[in-house]
Amino acid sequence: MCPRKPGRFIGLAATLILLVGGCVDYTECPLIHFIKKKTISLESDEGRALLQGHDVPDYLPLKKNWVEQLKNHCCAASAVIVMNALLPGKNYTQNNIFGPETAPIITQAEVFRLLFTLEKLADMIHTLSGLETEFYHAGLGKSEYDYATFLEHLKANRKSPHDQMIINYSVPSILGWGTGGGHCSPVADYNEDKDMILMLEVNGKGKEFWIRSKDIYTAMKTTDPVCDKHRGWLIVSK
Repeated sequence: MCPRKPGRFIGLAATLILLVGGCVDYTECPLIHFIKKKTISLESDEGRALLQGHDVPDYLPLKKNWVEQLKNHCCAASAVIVMNALLPGKNYTQNNIFGPETAPIITQAEVFRLLFTLEKLADMIHTLSGLETEFYHAGLGKSEYDYATFLEHLKANRKSPHDQMIINYSVPSILGWGTGGGHCSPVADYNEDKDMILMLEVNGKGKEFWIRSKDIYTAMKTTDPVCDKHRGWLIVSK
């Protein structure tokens, strides 16, 4: 639980962890109090209104298979939610997805050490489930994809029940605090009229939030220190 008056050292330590990198628990204070300024909670009247009035093929299958992430397991939790939504009955968990088959890609011990990357996530999902995976690093450089491409993928994903998106982004980037603090969550909906993305947050119940596509794209266009490449998005399809 977040103390009401964290000491100077605690606040500084939390900020340094977020700026360095890794897949962090952004619900820890003080960050959660600031991120709300750039997002809209799904539980608010405004948030619920954004979900209504158009077809939403992904939200219910994802919500039905939602799991709360284990420590440092935001990417693993996102993978489990997406795979179980696309392959009902497989019953993937954040523990059973790690084994001899996926060990050459990443081990659970490495996940605890914050070594997941977008490419490793794509490889693990494909190897384990046989689902097709395509990853896209955000940016304008070689082997990177621009904002217009991201919007095209959002629109296509919203219309299809046969694929899902996972976004790997920097939480501090949304706040203007730097480019560390990597995090993963599935995309549950895209409201094209309002240009808002619904993130199915894996870090606790009732924390789904809407965010503008440009803000989340900017947060993806940040360098992951593990692989020295930009973060980005992953499309998983049958």
